[in-house]
Amino acid sequence: MNTVVSEVYTNFVFYPSLQWTLICDKDWIASTITTIQMGGLLISCVVSGHVADNIGRKPTAFLSLIALAVLNLVAGFSTSWQMFAVLRFLLGFGIGANLTVFYNYVIEFLPTKRRPLIVAFPSWALWACVFGFMSMWLHDWKYLHFSIPMLVLPCLCMWWFLPESFRYLVTHKRLDEAKEVIYKIARINGKPEPDMSKMSYLVEEDLKVDSERKYSIRDVAMSPHLRKITCLQGIAWMSCGYGFYAISFGVQSLSGSLYLNMFLLSVVDIPGQVSSYFLANRFGRKWTTLVFLLVAGLTGFVVAALQISGNASIYVHLVGTESLMFY
Repeated sequence: MNTVVSEVYTNFVFYPSLQWTLICDKDWIASTITTIQMGGLLISCVVSGHVADNIGRKPTAFLSLIALAVLNLVAGFSTSWQMFAVLRFLLGFGIGANLTVFYNYVIEFLPTKRRPLIVAFPSWALWACVFGFMSMWLHDWKYLHFSIPMLVLPCLCMWWFLPESFRYLVTHKRLDEAKEVIYKIARINGKPEPDMSKMSYLVEEDLKVDSERKYSIRDVAMSPHLRKITCLQGIAWMSCGYGFYAISFGVQSLSGSLYLNMFLLSVVDIPGQVSSYFLANRFGRKWTTLVFLLVAGLTGFVVAALQISGNASIYVHLVGTESLMFY
């Protein structure tokens, strides 16, 4: 959607930049709106984790979906770019909450060996492909905003089916609810209910040390090991985010059909994500991530060299390869 917002003109497509005449000396506003949305996403990524730790993974995940549905609906009725910018900030906040909580929510149900499956399933890439075709069909940015609540509503119905995270319930000593979650999963999978008689004792032993203490980001900062890991992971995520969003937001600068380019830049993510499941289990998370990031970084240097030299004929192909290597 950011690509549609920041684009100035393409035949037969109606953009916010045209409706509010964000051209010439006002062309900076369109890109600023995108920056504002990313600011909301950044703040949400910090806040939503603490919210999920306090009220639960499930409520936080579904509240973010409700926010995305409502805010997209309201954004379609924006009467000024200022109103649109505020709503995009709030949408960024909702997206950040969903991205931060969703993967943790799902992963906490899975054993360690199966966790790469969640990352490997190309849900983001598939929906990005769908969005490219929806943009080709709907054209108007308002209709795109209106279409998103319709896609979110079926997901909200999962509230009555999905349980709260077993890990969250255990760490908050809601053991009866945690047992019920395990029994429900066993019934769905056609397995006998496991013996949970020792769970209460094991949980009490595990939580006996500092059971009343509330941990925060300060504890991470005070631990040399956690501080080092957090800083390195933060740098890695910033690098991935910078590369991924730079490519995604720059798709309108490529020649050819905007919609086809959006589709292609999303499709090439799929093989990379799917292969990560087998590679992560075979070689480990650390080496798989390291190799992918090295290939992506080297590809970026090649693209830059070709652009500077004026040889842009294979630009799209190399950018696609870089996107594939990221995820």
